[in-house]
This record gives sequence, C-alpha cells and structure tokens, in this order.
Amino acid sequence: MDNESAKILAEAIEQAWQRRPAAAVFNSMDMASSVMRGIALADAEQAATIRDQLALESIAGTIERRIVRALEKSDSRQGWLALPEFQHVPHFIKVEGGLLDINEATLEQYRETKEEIRARIKAYAYPRRSAENLKRDKQTLAEMSKRDRQVAPLMAGDPEMKMREGVHAFEGLGGHRIKARRERATKGAHAPNTRRKNQ
Repeated sequence: MDNESAKILAEAIEQAWQRRPAAAVFNSMDMASSVMRGIALADAEQAATIRDQLALESIAGTIERRIVRALEKSDSRQGWLALPEFQHVPHFIKVEGGLLDINEATLEQYRETKEEIRARIKAYAYPRRSAENLKRDKQTLAEMSKRDRQVAPLMAGDPEMKMREGVHAFEGLGGHRIKARRERATKGAHAPNTRRKNQ
C-alpha cells in the first residue's frame, strides 16, 4: 500500500476506534466496515483504491503462505542444497518484496539476503523472540557465509552470474579438494622447519 493510502487508513481506524460503541465484545469486521464507510464518505475514489490495495495484499499473502507450505512438503532440495553442510539454507527465502530462489540469486542478492538475516538475528535481543528461530537463523547465516566464501571469487567478475552457476563452477574446479590443498599448503607454510641445517 502506498504511503498516502496507509496514512488515510491509519487515521480512519483511529477515528473509528474513538467512535466505537461501548460493548463487551469487540468485532473487528464491524470496525472495518465503519472505517471503509468513513473513508468513502470523504473520498469515494480513495476508498476504492484502498479497498483494491488491501484485497491485493491479502491475496498476495495467501499465495505466499500456500507456496511456502507447498515447498516445505515437496522435495525441492537438490544439488548443493541437499548436502548436509548446507541443510539450513532454504531453497526459497522470504525477503523484502517476495520469495528469493537461492539458486537464481546473484551474488549481490545473496549477500543482501545474508544481511537481512543478520539484522533479524540482532532483533532477537528484544523480548518475546523465539530461541528456536534464533538458532535456525544463526545456522542459516553460517552456512550461507561458508558458501559465499567458496563461490565469491568465481562470481565477482560477473554481476549477472547466478548462485547455481557459481556453485557449479566451484565444484567443477574440484571444490573441496582445492580447499583441502590450500589448507594443507597454509599449514605447511607455518609449520616449524625441522630439517637440519647444512653443515
């Protein structure tokens, strides 16, 4: 909903709340009808716009919930998402503006999603936040960061490259074998020199 409509709706709700009759039971549907009647009396065209926007938002929310439930029931974890080390990275992640297919994300989109999760983790400092959700988000962030470190060097030169392509390139180069060799080389470089010096 646009800012103007949201402001008009908020003001109308406040007015309807102030006008509500004294009653033991509060009925939100009755108030909704009162709100829309009040807006329509002031501006019928604006009321129609708000009604349409609210209807679209409601339908979009229902669609999103149904898609998420369908995805949770389906076996959509294939490729790198099926690996145990990435079991907490969802195939689809809810972001501002909709659902992000992690395989179709660019590196920039992937990193923006990581930052959204990081911000959500900080929000758990407030009361009434779920400890279970906090643990899940931390696991997701850790696993996404791990994959980021692996594929970022291969994706940095192409802003349109998708995560699935970056993962494929990483695995095509030997993936874990390359990483293991680098780790062995790093350890070797810092290992003490036990060889005898030439006499």
